[in-house]
Amino acid sequence: MPAGLRKQWAKLSLQVNARMQGGGPWDQARMAAQNFWLRTRMVEEFGPDPDDADWDADAIASGIVSAVILTPEQARGLSVRWQDQPIEQIGYLRRVKNVTAPFERLQHLLPPGPLHELALAWLSVRKVLP
Repeated sequence: MPAGLRKQWAKLSLQVNARMQGGGPWDQARMAAQNFWLRTRMVEEFGPDPDDADWDADAIASGIVSAVILTPEQARGLSVRWQDQPIEQIGYLRRVKNVTAPFERLQHLLPPGPLHELALAWLSVRKVLP
């Protein structure tokens, strides 16, 4: 399938994903994680497209950071003895881990700078999240 057609299908998938979301925190996290994951895979496969923010590594990374709200240091602090935390807190930390998962593939696509350093910090923190 040609790259242009695959990008069109990916755009459609992003639209469907956004419409399938529910109002709960797990639904919101699922939608965000799937959105960032698909966009990252497309940038990996076809390269960035400076004319389309959906296929821009910096835009994806910025979106992940905005979706999480916490800093990596805050997440690390909340994850200390996470097993002893209330179930809601464990679920929140798990959602943070899911949403930041695309950083594993995205980090090598980011140019050196603060956003790249933030991606690396999240990769380190993800190891201690539930």
